[in-house]
Amino acid sequence: MKLDLTQGICKNDQYDAWIFPGGEIHVKIKNFDNTGGDNIEIVTRLNCSDDIMLLLLVSDILKKDYSEHYRYLFIPYMPYQQADRDFSTGECFSLKTVANLINSMEFNKVYVYLNHSDVTPALINNCTVIDDSTFIRFVISDLESIGFLESELIILSPDSGAFKRVFKLCEKLGFKGRVETCSKSRDYTTQLPTQKIPSFDKFSPVLIVDDISLGGRTFINIAKEIENPCYLAVSHGVFDSGGYGDPMPALEAAFSRIYTTDSRKKSDEYVNDKVTVYQLPMLK
Repeated sequence: MKLDLTQGICKNDQYDAWIFPGGEIHVKIKNFDNTGGDNIEIVTRLNCSDDIMLLLLVSDILKKDYSEHYRYLFIPYMPYQQADRDFSTGECFSLKTVANLINSMEFNKVYVYLNHSDVTPALINNCTVIDDSTFIRFVISDLESIGFLESELIILSPDSGAFKRVFKLCEKLGFKGRVETCSKSRDYTTQLPTQKIPSFDKFSPVLIVDDISLGGRTFINIAKEIENPCYLAVSHGVFDSGGYGDPMPALEAAFSRIYTTDSRKKSDEYVNDKVTVYQLPMLK
């Protein structure tokens, strides 16, 4: 039985969730007949603290009323992954805190789509990571459909830190083109980064591959230096520069097409002709 929490705080066929005037969230599961003994699958988007609280409350209901069932959780985008270490005294280790909350829910299995670092599966109990190979295969196939050969394609990692993961991904796919990486250095006087970009045949299409795009400044700066047809594939398309304006116009200007998944929001919420959204199987 699948319990879909991706709509967040709302009333739908499976549950009613609302917020009291004092700010407290309350939820009641309904129309959830699990008497047949099936496994219980929870799918959720943890895009804000209300989503995390909703999951905690629902998990408590399931432990109370369906304790004999095998319960597993799918998190398309694991929040707080970029705060994956104890940075300094007095500063929070956010990923560990959220991982502890998830562990307290005692799921038999937790699936996370494309972790930002190896810290995520190390902190979450019973965690299995789903990689981005099916997504990137979809992207390559789409580029082939518009006339590019896979053997002509260059997959570009935006920095050396991501290169190991991208190279391993290409090995798994049996990718027939080239795999390259940029390198980044920083001027500690100005704090401005400098991107070193490899040179390639100017007619070869370049596909930049990474896990997350927030404001996308790194990708835009790389694309500005490339004369080739340039494409971007990011599994988690946040596309929010955090109060510095909408990054989409600059991304649209830099790339011929942008590929992402529905890990953050439904595909029909990406109302943009230049964005192609791959639907994750577990969200369908």
